[in-house]
Amino acid sequence: MVPCAMRTLLLVVLLLPFTAHAKKPAPPPPAAWKCGDEVSDDYGTGFTALNAGKNDEAVVAFADVLAKEPQCGLALIGQGRALLAGGKPKEAEVPLTAATAAFADKPDGFVWLGRAKAASGDDEGALAAARAAIVVKPNSVDAQRLAQDALLRKGDIAGARAMLDAARATSNVVTWYCLEGMLAVTEGDVPKAQGLLVQCEGVPDRTVYDTLAARIAAAPAPAGAVPVPAVSAPATPPK
Repeated sequence: MVPCAMRTLLLVVLLLPFTAHAKKPAPPPPAAWKCGDEVSDDYGTGFTALNAGKNDEAVVAFADVLAKEPQCGLALIGQGRALLAGGKPKEAEVPLTAATAAFADKPDGFVWLGRAKAASGDDEGALAAARAAIVVKPNSVDAQRLAQDALLRKGDIAGARAMLDAARATSNVVTWYCLEGMLAVTEGDVPKAQGLLVQCEGVPDRTVYDTLAARIAAAPAPAGAVPVPAVSAPATPPK
């Protein structure tokens, strides 16, 4: 007869593989740029709230998505965007950094990470993120704008011009006229900027045109410029 202690030990040994198998945690869902159908409602709620300016609601909705699919790229970016729009750039960097780590072939994560870093005052970080996006997509207008703004804040006009020249070598995009105009304004060449504003009038993203127009309007008048007097209407119509 097998002693009681030995029977117990034998039972444990026999059951150990089954017990270990039962306790093994389920693997996390694989990284996917687009979220699955099972979280589509929360995903849609998140972007609807984000577009409506309801940033806190968007953060909660994207958190619900990420609880089920922690590596859904668009949800990571959505949460980062909502946090950034809500004035929390440092917190936004967490999901945006995760997005760039999981999807290094997508420029969007780098662009939004760069925007978050710029909002935190980290121009070096913003520039690094912009450069990473440009490696993935050399003609990325958003990345070029991000890089140019960071370089101009640092006072590096030559660096900004070099990046714009490199972009022009890869593509012929109307937006490059707008960015050239930004450089002209920074250098004090308002007439040149005004000419470039006309050339970039058909830019797809109107905010680029509007930004250049605002900078031109705010720029000091060139030295030697003759102010044009306002012409008032006559008190009585001419005979």
